[in-house]
Amino acid sequence: MNRPPVIIANWKMHKTRHQAQECIHHLKIQLSIDFSGVYIAAPYTAIEACASMKLPNLVIGAQNVSEHAFGAYTGEVCAEMLKDLQVGFCLIGHSERRTYFHETSEQIRQKILRCLEANIQPILCIGETLQQRHNNQTNDVLFSQISSALSKLSAQDVSQVSLAYEPVWAIGSGVAASPDAVQNIHAECRAYIQKIWGKTCSDHIRILYGGSVNLQTLAEIISQKDVDGVLVGGASLDADMFANIIKISRELKS
Repeated sequence: MNRPPVIIANWKMHKTRHQAQECIHHLKIQLSIDFSGVYIAAPYTAIEACASMKLPNLVIGAQNVSEHAFGAYTGEVCAEMLKDLQVGFCLIGHSERRTYFHETSEQIRQKILRCLEANIQPILCIGETLQQRHNNQTNDVLFSQISSALSKLSAQDVSQVSLAYEPVWAIGSGVAASPDAVQNIHAECRAYIQKIWGKTCSDHIRILYGGSVNLQTLAEIISQKDVDGVLVGGASLDADMFANIIKISRELKS
């Protein structure tokens, strides 16, 4: 099945409103306003500034969302608030959220539900630690993360979700997983989705790779059959580099 690639920039805790607009303006020049398949996960404070540029096909997203629909949760941002800012997607379960903020499987599941209710596409991040990898637990860990996050969802709902495989040991290390390993893991995850939710769902769902994606690691990874795009961290902060990542991805997936 043809799954057009999605290239996501995760700016993390970088860029003011002005810096975000400058970066997008530079991308606009580099890409000739062709933003199809380009997603930007901006900080909360920059979301409205990014959306105000109103560039066709550019999808602005958030890096996190509350598991609660509303209420007395000081400092939290709910899905309806994101929808009001024209957010199109949200990263959920990133390893930095799981590790630094101790997000539980149940919180992640609830966040996905809140996004689906608000018609915001969830990007579920999954990944194993180096110790888990050495213990040959990769599949068990990933399948557990998928099943706990998507439990009780229909195949139709699951098909609205994208997965982002980000091995925890690769994030920010400069060392990406090998292309063969990425393909094998993505194929295993797709087979697991098919086993639980059916072939139509598994054919439709996008599985992205993240973890030290840059111009040196990109080509071999994006060329793999079951890699439907990339989630880019540090390399997305430089507009020129990110534009080149988008161009290469499109060429190799066309």
